[in-house]
Amino acid sequence: MMLLRFSPFEMFLLRGSSSILLEIFNVIDIISLMTLSKCSKVLRRLFICYAQAKWDPAKRYRRWFSDVLEFRRVLRRSGAVISGSFALQYFDRSFYAESDMDLFVRIGGVGPLCEFIRSQGYASIGHHQDYDECVAEGGAHIIKAALNISSFEDPLLGVYTFQKFVVRASGRVDVLQVQVVVVDTEPIEHILFDFHSTAVMNFLTADNAISVFPLSTFVHRVSYISKIRTESTRRTEAWISKYEARGFKVVGSCNSEEAQHVVSGFRYAGDCMSWKIGLFEDKEAERGVYGPPVLGVGFEVLMRDNLAVKNDSYLRIAEPFVWR
Repeated sequence: MMLLRFSPFEMFLLRGSSSILLEIFNVIDIISLMTLSKCSKVLRRLFICYAQAKWDPAKRYRRWFSDVLEFRRVLRRSGAVISGSFALQYFDRSFYAESDMDLFVRIGGVGPLCEFIRSQGYASIGHHQDYDECVAEGGAHIIKAALNISSFEDPLLGVYTFQKFVVRASGRVDVLQVQVVVVDTEPIEHILFDFHSTAVMNFLTADNAISVFPLSTFVHRVSYISKIRTESTRRTEAWISKYEARGFKVVGSCNSEEAQHVVSGFRYAGDCMSWKIGLFEDKEAERGVYGPPVLGVGFEVLMRDNLAVKNDSYLRIAEPFVWR
């Protein structure tokens, strides 16, 4: 009879409760967790249990929507992509109480997505454009697209904000806000080519979650500025302060000496330098309005010696093969 031998550390983890395991693994950075999981079969199994619990998006979706399964179906049906602070928190195992959920979608998916959000108790508020008023007028995003009046400086076809108040068991009142951002291209392309810096280039679809710069974002804790258009100093300082408060060093041309190594050249979302998590795929799911999402969008990382990189940026995420 063969006796199983465990190290003292393995015995400690095996005898502890699941909450203790979560607390211990929560404070270990992702590289160390991966390394730990390769040390033994026991640690590998414990890591898998932790990963399945920690990177299950349904647990985060439940804060926003009571019908999580239908939300995932709507994501697939509409072709919408979740990004912004929600995706950053998901990969980073963190929580920002004040953050919104940002959903990026093309015109064909706006109706199904917004109607689902309203069915979950949210009301449209007119911070940017009131969805109810826009629908009554024929849809501002549809009119803008039909007239072809989006531009380099104003690429968004519409931004609809929904809000609801939730009273928790503790008596605390949470204000939940969902923004539906209507874009004139594939949402993943918008995230790569239009976002201000690399730390926010993360997204979730119905079936996959991808972080494009996981090493710099979650290990080095650095976000490289990759702006393509001019914005006010006030706006730039606001988002830089926001991400510095969340523990990230924002690196541009003025503090380039603080940069870590970044791989330049051709890449694509979901490549070997990305962090990709496969979610629970529904093989019988209905086809989305634009078909299955194209995850592997190609792009090129251009460094500061390329004239396409703006003066205050450290790099640029650009269409591939254009700027050589």
